[in-house]
Amino acid sequence: MTGLFLWKNSYREIPANNEQQTTNNEQQTTNNEQYSMPHITLEYSSNIRITKDFGELFGPIHQLLERSLKVNPLNCKSRVICHDNFFVANGDPKHAFAHLQIKVLDRHPFEGKQEVGAGAFELIKTFFKDDVNGLCFQPSVEIHEMKGNLYYKLAVEEILNSMKK
Repeated sequence: MTGLFLWKNSYREIPANNEQQTTNNEQQTTNNEQYSMPHITLEYSSNIRITKDFGELFGPIHQLLERSLKVNPLNCKSRVICHDNFFVANGDPKHAFAHLQIKVLDRHPFEGKQEVGAGAFELIKTFFKDDVNGLCFQPSVEIHEMKGNLYYKLAVEEILNSMKK
C-alpha cells in the first residue's frame, strides 16, 4: 500500500502497480498517477520585480508534470511566496533568488522526476529572465518526494462529480 485518499466519506488505499482495489463493495482499477497531487511552491526574493502572470510559469509546469509523470493537471496545486526578509550570499541587495519546490509522491519513476526537475529549471530561468537584469540571480529547483503512505487528499474527480449533483 502506498497511500490513502478520502473517498465517499471514507478513505481508500492507493495501491502500487495498478493493483485491483475494492472500495465500498465495488471493484475499481486505480491508476496510481491520477490520484497524485503535486504541490508546487515558488519562493523568490522581493528585489525581483515580476512583470508576468505566474500562470505563465505554472501552466507549463503542470503540463510538464502531466507529460513526465502522467499527473492529472486538475490535481496540481501551485502557490507563490515573495520574501521581503532574505539574505543571499554576502547580503548585497543585488543578490536575488527564486526557488521552486515540486512535491510529488515517491512512487513516480526516478527518470520522470529527473525530467520534471530539468524541465522546471529551464522554465524558471526563462520566466525570470527579463525581471532580473542587474541582479545576481540564483534560481534553483528541488523535487521533493512525499511518502505516499502518509499522504491524504480528496480526489478532484469526486469533488467535480459532487458539484454536478
